[in-house]
Amino acid sequence: MKLTRILAAIAFAALSCLASAKAIEAPLVNDKVLSYGAWSSNQLTPFFGKTQFSIATAGKYDITFDLTPAKGYENSSIASLQNALSSLTGGTLGESNFSNLGSSSYHHTFTMDLNPGKYSLYLAFTNQNPWSGMLNVSVAPTAAIPEPETYALMGLGIVAVLARRRQLKRKAQI
Repeated sequence: MKLTRILAAIAFAALSCLASAKAIEAPLVNDKVLSYGAWSSNQLTPFFGKTQFSIATAGKYDITFDLTPAKGYENSSIASLQNALSSLTGGTLGESNFSNLGSSSYHHTFTMDLNPGKYSLYLAFTNQNPWSGMLNVSVAPTAAIPEPETYALMGLGIVAVLARRRQLKRKAQI
């Protein structure tokens, strides 16, 4: 009986943590890119279907841009690159510009507090030699890292459970 109560409490705590997970409706861009000098996400088709997404729950989100060269294009360097995240109602939220990048691949993650609403992403780059590869864009809730207070409360809960158990054992012996 006691073990059942403890297991039920643990299950309840785990379910309440899972219930706080953030919902998101976001397409993942996973498209082949071919550039003979300049490319932008405006060239994706359908443009609005692949560059806009909605956030249903406020919170911290990771927006990740990845450019990976195809086999045979590893030596084609990206000269300059710009990526941005914009709110469709509030303007640009985050932007990165790089010149003389000198690499054939690119990875960047924005971590931002986003409110429910519609957002748009943008990526553009220039290159001197033809470049071909994959563009991957993902939007996901940032993994929560428990704060020290959370660990302290969990520790107090375990101590309370053990103390109660010990108290009940003493009563049973009397």
